[in-house]
Amino acid sequence: MSFPENAQQMHEQGYTFLDHGVCDGCLQIIEWWRTPKGHQIPMEPMAKPDSPAIAHWATCPMAKKFRKQ
Repeated sequence: MSFPENAQQMHEQGYTFLDHGVCDGCLQIIEWWRTPKGHQIPMEPMAKPDSPAIAHWATCPMAKKFRKQ
């Protein structure tokens, strides 16, 4: 199964929206989602069901700060 393309596909594939938040690195508003396997993933905000699903770490200028060694 490939990564969902938008919010609607995320719901269809078993992802669950948890809450809005703020990135500790770049201070941008993000959305927290739970994956079908139970992991939490930060996403770029998706205002509409057809908004593109983009993981926040793909765009965050501080992403390296949060990577596990």
